[in-house]
Amino acid sequence: QARTRPGPGRTRLRQPVPAMGVCSWQRTGASWWAWLLKHRIAAFILLAFAAAIVVGVSALVYFLVPQDDLYCSPVEGDGNRTRIGTQDCDCDGQRECGDYQPWNNSASTGGGCANPSSCQFTRNVFKCLIPGQCCVCRPPCPADVASTQATGVYNYGRWTNWAAHIETCAPWTMPTNDRELADLLQYAKAKSYKVRPSGASHSAGGLVTSPGGGVVVVSLARYTAPGTWEYDLKTGPGGNATVTVNAGWTQLQLMARIRPLNYFLPSFTAGYFFQLAGIVANSVHGGVYGAGFMYEYVTRMRVMLHDGTISIIDQESDLRFWRNSYGLLGIILGLEFKLVPRPQLQMFTTPIKGLPAWDESNFWEYINVQGSADLPRSAAGIPVPAGMQQALSGEFFINFEAGEVQMTGVVTRANENATVPNYANTAPENVEQNYEALLKAWVVDENMGWMPYGDSSRRSGAPPMQIYIEGGMIHLGPGGVFLPVNAILEAIGEVADGPISSALMAKILSYTTLAQASMLVETLRDLVNDGFWLTQSPVALISAWFVSTDKAFEAMDFLRKEQLDSLKSGEDGFKWNQPGEFRFLTVGDTAELQPVPPGTYFNSEFLSFPDVSGDDQGWKTAFKRVQDHWFQTLGARPHIGKLWGFEEGPDGKVEPFADSFACKIYSNNTKAKFEAYRSEMDPDGLFATGLGMSLLAPCK
Repeated sequence: QARTRPGPGRTRLRQPVPAMGVCSWQRTGASWWAWLLKHRIAAFILLAFAAAIVVGVSALVYFLVPQDDLYCSPVEGDGNRTRIGTQDCDCDGQRECGDYQPWNNSASTGGGCANPSSCQFTRNVFKCLIPGQCCVCRPPCPADVASTQATGVYNYGRWTNWAAHIETCAPWTMPTNDRELADLLQYAKAKSYKVRPSGASHSAGGLVTSPGGGVVVVSLARYTAPGTWEYDLKTGPGGNATVTVNAGWTQLQLMARIRPLNYFLPSFTAGYFFQLAGIVANSVHGGVYGAGFMYEYVTRMRVMLHDGTISIIDQESDLRFWRNSYGLLGIILGLEFKLVPRPQLQMFTTPIKGLPAWDESNFWEYINVQGSADLPRSAAGIPVPAGMQQALSGEFFINFEAGEVQMTGVVTRANENATVPNYANTAPENVEQNYEALLKAWVVDENMGWMPYGDSSRRSGAPPMQIYIEGGMIHLGPGGVFLPVNAILEAIGEVADGPISSALMAKILSYTTLAQASMLVETLRDLVNDGFWLTQSPVALISAWFVSTDKAFEAMDFLRKEQLDSLKSGEDGFKWNQPGEFRFLTVGDTAELQPVPPGTYFNSEFLSFPDVSGDDQGWKTAFKRVQDHWFQTLGARPHIGKLWGFEEGPDGKVEPFADSFACKIYSNNTKAKFEAYRSEMDPDGLFATGLGMSLLAPCK
């Protein structure tokens, strides 16, 4: 198994990449999985083998196959068409791409590929030994695309979301202060552009913007707030505290300041890689049993309105509109959060366990007894085994594809309940240095190439996987060599149903996700012990839904049926290749646009890796079947930042985020109330575009 041991002066992390397994073809059913459990090292051998194949093929292609021309050239046999060169983007005989500067966040250009509006960094194992060779032309944009070149504001390129569900031509601007931002808004108004704020680009839908022209995207990734709005911690009697912080910071940057003092946000997500403004402008949540959405703990905001003026939002009547507002009211620049003291904290994983039988009693017994879930006794709706209710949070994974139903959980305990033997319950002595090392570890950013993890995660979320060898062992994490996980999965997908059946590969991937959790938790427990356990992630397709707790088993039972049926569908077709995941949260009444009423909810994700999921209509149709049952039969409501709204169009194709679905999320009264406030805050409609406006539109 991949392990992590900090070397002198640096910190290394394992990552949430699914390791892959090898097996004896004679092993079947439960005995096969028992063998894989016993020999976890085998799960990594296939990954290393696949990586070696990808690297070898890349080398052959690069050294033996002629490379694309740098300049434009006629298409052979068709003199009327021209093939764009890899670095001559407009066929003027000049190279727009090819220049690369090492990353320097304090410099006006930052670094990476020059001319980012036309050029992007595309990784190749050997070509990128000379980084400029990986700066290549982006696809051409239509004539109506917005341009911000005249403003002088730093342009990070074209906005795209983390998983590339959406790729646009919108300039991705990153102002450094209030003056630059205000000038940018006035420039956009003068040009009749729309302006959309972006966090770390993790929303799956077009909440930031959709493909099309006339939109400028604004990120706070380089922004510095004035005075105490950059960072200020205030403590009070009884351990109570608040913190004001730059809304462009990530959770990692905030935790690096408050965790050494034993302060925490009331809830926390699995990964660090989200901007704070993004998590309060959307329905982001963690798995703390008594806590709800992240925006519920915001007590003040510093915002910029459409005309460039600054306003402090500190009245609850106003905060209710700004929380979970999808960027439709203005740009959130600073936040004040409630904090809670946790002098003791433990994080660990529960053992991977095969349930004796798949039924409601065994399902809830694992949650309540193994996970010690702090849920109401009535949560299941029927009498089920009860536990000690001592956990602070729980995030559970359930694998239906192993011949038996397997479960594991990432669990935290705090303060008087942090008493599980053999697990640390305080911050490591060198916790400040470990945070600093993590922020400075070098990664390969999806857009600009090499940069520190702290800079990359603040800009474009979770960077791709990396691999390194230390202490004679293989490791995954920041600071290593780029590991093309999704390319490896794509290569495996090409040979699935050949040397390896797609059903078998789906089973391997699903199980190894469970097996990786304990290693990832162990890494960050040893480094910072703050409840987070993810730093990087390969691209995945994720749909998440809020369900009443008494319908949790029914939701999982339907997902189980769908997953098992997919494995029986023959050699062709979509195969579910990831386990189900779920958490619980307790929602308050703090936002006009919160997606569910107050109460305790079961939040579950169904997910899959796209690279081994066949054609896109296969996975979209499969996701729609689960969505329709959960939404129509169980009354589920979607997490707006994930995949949802799958509908079949006139052409017979299934696509997400259908207007006919989006218009049903909120009641007409809620939409009218928010629209009245939005029109007051943004009378010119400067921010009024994207999926958020579809949520407010009437159903046709």
